[in-house]
Amino acid sequence: MDSQIKNRNLKYLGITCFIFSLLLPVPIPLYDEGSISFDDAGIWYLLLGWSEAFSWEGISWWANVFLLLSWFKRRNLKLSLIFISIAVFLALIFMVNAHAFQANMGIVGGGGGSVEIIRMFPGIGYAFWLGSLILFLLKSREKFLRNRDIDQSTDQ
Repeated sequence: MDSQIKNRNLKYLGITCFIFSLLLPVPIPLYDEGSISFDDAGIWYLLLGWSEAFSWEGISWWANVFLLLSWFKRRNLKLSLIFISIAVFLALIFMVNAHAFQANMGIVGGGGGSVEIIRMFPGIGYAFWLGSLILFLLKSREKFLRNRDIDQSTDQ
């Protein structure tokens, strides 16, 4: 019974983190002047991220697709665990991909013909998004292991 409460708490905490990630900035572009833009709420990356999904910069967006697949396949615990594991892996690519953002999105035209370099860093929205995926992964793993233990005990 204790593991069921833990599993339910992981689920609700994961949902809460996911909702917060939609409201908070995902990447924070830091311009050479040092200003920070907080206009990039996670909801826009979720809704419009598909437009970059087929490029290296947008590969992390596919984590949302695998998250949905894990939710739809929640009855098949093994498949759900595989899908959420892929989602976490793809989300972690964003951390590595920050340098790719800098290289590919980094040069923009400034006023008067000047050029600014934009560096992208994961924001707090990304941290909540990644946290929600990890919580869903822990929940799926816990459920999978609990079910496997029940199956093994009935086999004996």
